[in-house]
Amino acid sequence: PLLASHAQGIWSSGANWTPAGPPGSTSLVTIGNGGTATVDVTGAQSGTAAIDGGSTVVISPGGTWTSTGNVTLGDATGSGTLIVNGGALNAGADRMTLGFFGSNASSMLIENGGVVTSTGGVQIGPTGANTSSATVTITGAGSTWNIGTGNLDLENPGSTTAVTVANGASLITGQAFLGAAGAAGSNNTVLVTGAGSSWQASSFIVLGNFTGAGAGSGVGTLAITNGGAVSTAASVVIGVETDGGNGLKDTVIVDG
Repeated sequence: PLLASHAQGIWSSGANWTPAGPPGSTSLVTIGNGGTATVDVTGAQSGTAAIDGGSTVVISPGGTWTSTGNVTLGDATGSGTLIVNGGALNAGADRMTLGFFGSNASSMLIENGGVVTSTGGVQIGPTGANTSSATVTITGAGSTWNIGTGNLDLENPGSTTAVTVANGASLITGQAFLGAAGAAGSNNTVLVTGAGSSWQASSFIVLGNFTGAGAGSGVGTLAITNGGAVSTAASVVIGVETDGGNGLKDTVIVDG
């Protein structure tokens, strides 16, 4: 497959790709030179795609990107940033990973009616001995992160508001695990805040250890404030097993 390393510039310009592009639906895409790639037209495509090395992809109003493979933000070479500003990303049925590798902090911002669809599920936070992390902010009416019935797994180290849903935005998931496999002393938070802001889960929302690993795993916090709303077709599971360390506990906050 095509390995395309994007220089700073417009995604649709063939001259910005090595070898010459733009990439197609089976292309292996790497955006890792610290620049910014802008998707400003409909029909941008890729297979598996990695945004790393301190690089950024911006999907501007009217821009659309469809990926037929896994989309990854961040690795050992540096962080990855994705800004969906009124545009749309369809990440397909493969798992999306943010802050999964390395030791860097990656991020995704969905704003101004932007939409990200990633029905293969999402992991935020690292695997193994990695110390990387990531955060996601969804803000503004019409801004949506649709994971469908896929899982949302939050495993950032430390104490992090991993996902913020604000100002009328929406998050749609299947089952969600907040800190279930996180490191000891970690606390992953989902914040839903502001009138019209919502999180709809079609399965369980699990806070903290649900793995049988015993004491010393991460904890989870669900915060609903200022008119935000959370609904689940199943249950919110809190403190089902010993977890935490460092005096941390699974927490639900409802305020306003």
